[in-house]
Amino acid sequence: MKIKKLEHRDKYDADNGTLKVTLYFETYYKFFGDGNALDDKSKMRFEAFTISEKKSKYVGSNSYGASTTIRRTDSVEGAFAIANWWLLKRILSIGSYMNHVDFDFKVTPAKAASLKENGAWLFVYKLDHPYILETRKYHTPTINEPYDSNTTIKNIHAEVLEMWFFDSSTGEVIKKIKIE
Repeated sequence: MKIKKLEHRDKYDADNGTLKVTLYFETYYKFFGDGNALDDKSKMRFEAFTISEKKSKYVGSNSYGASTTIRRTDSVEGAFAIANWWLLKRILSIGSYMNHVDFDFKVTPAKAASLKENGAWLFVYKLDHPYILETRKYHTPTINEPYDSNTTIKNIHAEVLEMWFFDSSTGEVIKKIKIE
């Protein structure tokens, strides 16, 4: 299993000694459209890890006789689906259609340089029923877009209690944010 670092960007303002970290997430207003009636329960998630991935190639053609090499990917991924997304949005002041949130941390230039490479997020959570939700996404190949992908996403359904931003090289916690 390959753990993904949560996608975030950072920018240091030397004049103010502030590191701005932008954390990205996915929002879904119909993301469990495959029969899981949870549209009102989980509308925010973070991609977290790849469980398996298999790649192959084959030659595909259309009814006009045109052919091309198709790249095929079958994968299983894991994600972290937020059960208390509405509380997270309110506490972190996230707008309705936003896919990111900004955090400002007062740090030294040396610490900012270290966090650029080693900054990481930790979520303290408790599982929420149903504990695992499964969704799928796929792409059917065409001559213009010659890739075939089938991804199964296993979503861990959880209620966030705290978010920690920390330096993964030292273990130093830079900020703890309680979600209550």
